Amino acid sequence: MGDLAERPVASSLNRAATLGSLLLFVALGAFLALYGPAIPVLRETFRVGAGASALVLSTHFAGAVAGIAGWALFGQRLRTRAWTSVDRVPVLVVAAARTSAG
Repeated sequence: MGDLAERPVASSLNRAATLGSLLLFVALGAFLALYGPAIPVLRETFRVGAGASALVLSTHFAGAVAGIAGWALFGQRLRTRAWTSVDRVPVLVVAAARTSAG
C-alpha cells in the first residue's frame, strides 16, 4: 500500500496546481508593489491630486476582485457546451480571423 506506483495522478496534479498558484500570487504581489511608484506618475501625467490617483488604483483593484468573485459565482452558469465543444472551433477561428482582418 505504500508503493509510489499506486499514488493517484490527482495528487501530483494538485501539487502542480498549488505550486502554480503560489508562483502566480508571488508575481501578482510583485506587480501590485508597482502601484506605489505609479501614483506620482499618474499625478504628473494627468495633473490630478494624490486622492484621485489613489482612487484610480483602488478602483482597479476593486474591479479585479469583483471580476474574480463574479466569475466564481456565475462562471459555471455562463459556460455552455456550445462554446467549449470542438465542433465550434471553426466558427471561433473564422470570427477571430475576421476580427483581426479589420
